[in-house]
Amino acid sequence: MKIDFRFDAPRGGMRRLALFIALPVAVVMAAGLFARAYDDSWIKSGAQIDASTLKAMFDEIQARQAGAIACPVGYNQANANGITLCQKPLAGGAVDEVVKVGNGPASFWIDRYEASVWQNADGSGMQYGATAPNGQLVAAYPAGFATNGQNSPANDAYALSKAEVQPSGSITFFQAQNACRASGKRLPSDEEWLAAARGTHDPGADDGAQNGECVTSASGPRATGSAGVQSQTNCVSAWGAQDMIGNLWELTANWHAGTDQQITAVNWKDVGGTYDNDVVVNVGGQVYVNMAVPPQPGYPAETERGGGFGDQTGAGIFALSLSSAPTMTSRASGFRCVIHP
Repeated sequence: MKIDFRFDAPRGGMRRLALFIALPVAVVMAAGLFARAYDDSWIKSGAQIDASTLKAMFDEIQARQAGAIACPVGYNQANANGITLCQKPLAGGAVDEVVKVGNGPASFWIDRYEASVWQNADGSGMQYGATAPNGQLVAAYPAGFATNGQNSPANDAYALSKAEVQPSGSITFFQAQNACRASGKRLPSDEEWLAAARGTHDPGADDGAQNGECVTSASGPRATGSAGVQSQTNCVSAWGAQDMIGNLWELTANWHAGTDQQITAVNWKDVGGTYDNDVVVNVGGQVYVNMAVPPQPGYPAETERGGGFGDQTGAGIFALSLSSAPTMTSRASGFRCVIHP
């Protein structure tokens, strides 16, 4: 939106009247736009705003609408090798990192790393759901963080994209959704996940110990940030998102219908190697509610993508699992979040 403060009204009283009417209207419109896009606390405080500040507000709103701003609100652009990397400061000198996917109004930001879930919004306190490389759960989620998502906001936990920590798994769909929302993000759609994963190198069966390849043949997930060497990972998408193949299966926002058929696991029918032999689990099959109950017919299935640390050649961009209801948890399943302009 552009506001032009020039007027072609006659000289004298009419021009003064036009200015008297138009200028307050412009300021009110600017305040409304800015309040909707940002925090309106400055309006409530009664603070004065000068012309240069008002222009800067309009310029930034226009740039955000055009998709030209490099980072979401609260994040700062950081140096990176050919990717748009944005960081938000956290406790203890850590940062929450997201990368930009796409260009223009359709662009969005996705977590650079698989999410870790924390007690506090700034990444301080206890981390929940981390699985050590030996497969042991480090710390369970607190009882107040409801598995069905119906907890008070006072009991929220927070999903962050932090380097050099174990990603959080053993989480229900509802908990992952809440943790993303509590951090000002959300779960990606299927389409967004596939777009963000584009270009990730599929190593087949690999333990990730050499050259930072994706972890597809191991006893557990590795820490975020390519085992502590962030710049040398080969498990990175064209946009800079890491570990979208292997390590942990990743939840998306989509659900699918279940049927009363038996659970099946097949591989994509490769046509010229299109799908890299990636696994497809339970399309049209039963879903587990939890490990203590046999697979149940008729339940909806949450969507998990990318494969996990033990799926070997079945892990890949096209790996898709519809074998679990939204209440199911597994140490091999995690998630990451997205932010939109």
